[in-house]
Amino acid sequence: MSFLFRKPYCFCTFLYMSPFKAAVLLAICCLIQLNLKAQSGCPGFTPGAVGNANMVVNFYTSTGILVSSCPCQLTGAGIKCSTCTPAAGTWFYCTFSILGITVTCYTDAVLGVHWGEIVVRQAQGAVQINWSTLMEVNNEKFIIERSSDGQKVESVGWIEGAGSSNSLLSYSFIDPNPDPNLPYYRIVQLDFDGKVDYSDWFLPTEKSQEVMVNIIPNPSDGNFSIFLSKSVPSAELTLLDNTGREVMVAKLSGGVNKFKTNLAPGHYIGWIITADEKKKLEISVF
Repeated sequence: MSFLFRKPYCFCTFLYMSPFKAAVLLAICCLIQLNLKAQSGCPGFTPGAVGNANMVVNFYTSTGILVSSCPCQLTGAGIKCSTCTPAAGTWFYCTFSILGITVTCYTDAVLGVHWGEIVVRQAQGAVQINWSTLMEVNNEKFIIERSSDGQKVESVGWIEGAGSSNSLLSYSFIDPNPDPNLPYYRIVQLDFDGKVDYSDWFLPTEKSQEVMVNIIPNPSDGNFSIFLSKSVPSAELTLLDNTGREVMVAKLSGGVNKFKTNLAPGHYIGWIITADEKKKLEISVF
């Protein structure tokens, strides 16, 4: 079960949990909540001496790239991490496990969207932009821009955001009158408080772009989700340990694929195999 800590509020769900675990997590939630006004970044996190660390906190960018892993401990003031905690603005969400439960927390110091797949296609004289988000925090809207060089930029329209969401959401925008002098497209995400995030620039193609794979969280406690481009109807995952032994084989479909495994702590190399492509991935378990 996963729990979400989000600044300035803390949301916890205690279904199917023993009274003891619920009480402990509620206490942690309250401690973290008390620290929100004093801390930026992951709720209740303060750099400093770690002492007897009893958990590892993993910090990720909005696209799921691991920024840092920090040994941390529970304290009377919440959670204290060592000085490896990344600076505000370099990460979007973090994960840690306690009492066998995975906890996810978000920072308000950076962007409000965890991007999923972005595909820009040319069709019948128009350009269609399709994208998805895996989560949104305080997201007001998306603005579509086009450019020739990333310097001269022109806005062509916007799509309303979902505010806050923990579900996979899909969006689409069509530019009916593309300008051949401004062939590149990007998506600008705007928070209600004025913070802005930018996607990469994309040159429209007449067919799908490369298959995108995203693993969340990574590292994990063995329970993770693999996001696969929705344009891919099916794929196969093969996972090998550091000796080359096959430890996991699974079928995947486009979208979010959730897995609960008993993988031993360690580093694993895997392959996503589709009808047209073989893509390498790496998964770490702590």
